[in-house]
Amino acid sequence: METKKGTVTAVTFKKSGQGQYGPYHIFTVVFDNGDSGDYMSKSNPQTSFTIGQSADYTKETKVNGQYTNTTIKVPQQGGFNGFKGGNPKDINKRTSLQCAVEFMKGTKATPEQVFKVADIFNAWLNAGAPQETPKEQPKQEAPPIDEVPEWLR
Repeated sequence: METKKGTVTAVTFKKSGQGQYGPYHIFTVVFDNGDSGDYMSKSNPQTSFTIGQSADYTKETKVNGQYTNTTIKVPQQGGFNGFKGGNPKDINKRTSLQCAVEFMKGTKATPEQVFKVADIFNAWLNAGAPQETPKEQPKQEAPPIDEVPEWLR
């Protein structure tokens, strides 16, 4: 959906209702560029659109039989959900660090060791494969059970 910008010329309360996630309030919002549509808010009065102020919004039109519904929404700011408003590489970096912390939990790893594991995870997320190819190690016997991290048991 394309983000648009316009000056709000009118905001009119339309109706309230009770939905699955609690009460909602619908307002008709009109912009100076001719766009208009219904905006759904959890609060009454709504605070997203103020007459005379410039606002970013998205407009979605759906046809349902003989009815045409136009919805106005405030674009998502940043966030993690669905990569909206965020750079996927930054999201991968945060995810990699979070996974590395979880992976190293229960060990006596230093922050530098956790960061190194995070870098490996991040390289895999961004390129699809680790940058370092592990060298073949000679086979060793398994450590005693009390030396194995708790999360691996």
